Amino acid sequence: ILHVPIFYKYHKNHHITRASIGISAFYMDKIDFFLEGILPISLALYIYNGNIVSSFSFLIIGSINTVITHMSYNFPFIPYSTEHLTHHLELKCNYGIGFMDYLLGTRVRRDYN
Repeated sequence: ILHVPIFYKYHKNHHITRASIGISAFYMDKIDFFLEGILPISLALYIYNGNIVSSFSFLIIGSINTVITHMSYNFPFIPYSTEHLTHHLELKCNYGIGFMDYLLGTRVRRDYN
């Protein structure tokens, strides 16, 4: 949803980095951070209503996943790790988790080796 024109103006700074290093995942402005980080995590934790250990585990795993998907390195045990690079280079594909891109017809596979 952050790529819809009304929201993309808040998200476009994130795409300046081209997702070549892990920390680039967190390059965003305040509104983008709220829409992409705080809001979804808060809603998920509210709906899930887990204990403190499972909530922190959820946050840590999500943060590590975000960094890995922005590293542009093809880990053999993590699917879709290089596909997010294609998203940052082409913008109109590979928005997120692979099965959603399959369902919506937005998955593109490129070989960067």
